[in-house]
Amino acid sequence: MRLDKFLKPKTKKKVAVPFAHDDTVIKSVGYALRKGIADFILFGDKRKINRLAKKNNVDLSNIECIQELDAVTACNSAARMARDGEVNVLMKGNVHTAIYVQSLLAKEHRLIPRGGVISQISVFDIPAYHKIIFLTDPGINISPNLNQKVKILKNILAVTRSLGVKKPKVACLAPVEMVTKRLRSTVEAEKISNMKGVFGNAIVEGPIGLDIAVSKEAAQIKASRSKVSGDVDVLLFPEIHSGNMVYKTLMQFGNATAAGMIGGLKVPVVLTSRSDTEEVRELSMKLVMSLE
Repeated sequence: MRLDKFLKPKTKKKVAVPFAHDDTVIKSVGYALRKGIADFILFGDKRKINRLAKKNNVDLSNIECIQELDAVTACNSAARMARDGEVNVLMKGNVHTAIYVQSLLAKEHRLIPRGGVISQISVFDIPAYHKIIFLTDPGINISPNLNQKVKILKNILAVTRSLGVKKPKVACLAPVEMVTKRLRSTVEAEKISNMKGVFGNAIVEGPIGLDIAVSKEAAQIKASRSKVSGDVDVLLFPEIHSGNMVYKTLMQFGNATAAGMIGGLKVPVVLTSRSDTEEVRELSMKLVMSLE
């Protein structure tokens, strides 16, 4: 699998997991421990954690487990540890996403730089595409404005560069390539593409349709002069609806493999869905451990 080879963990990191008493969470912890890429502090029901560890043959003898049965308290405790430098990665356990994100956004935890925006970053290995491709934001920001889109793009470019993509090619997606006031996505995509020097050496184009972004043939047929078509690294979606549907379509029909995280915080956050496979969870762990 290309994604597994693309992601290369560097130094071992320490991860805090609120409400770790979950089968899939313990399996992910076991994977990271076997690979030697992470240590953990686990919050939750210690009896359940130990029972699940025994069931999955995961050795937690050197792992700190903290008894905490309140989800809000567990999430806040993990966030405070990240704030105070006791851990350098966060991972969501068996808690509702809204509760977890609220702890990340809390002002007292100081995890978001002033004026910052958090966003979901997804890394995909799609058999029909010739290289690893990055998507944002399919899961957090519902309808970001222009300023928020700029920050979302900066979040993902920090990740692509950390993973070795030296000159990322970005497509600011929209339904059509022609700028029209009736489609806010086209207006804002053009504005982003015209921001010189804001995104370093990234090649940023927009508005651009998904077909032209990923296919040189489609670009030729439509007489597009796109510099990124057929070789794009990053897809910036205009809002959550299109991003989320493309994400799920790739997973359900595209035979794709993915890894996910939250960017824009002072520490990276492993992000997985309850429906994700064990493989996706392991790759998401490996993704975060591969960052500088």
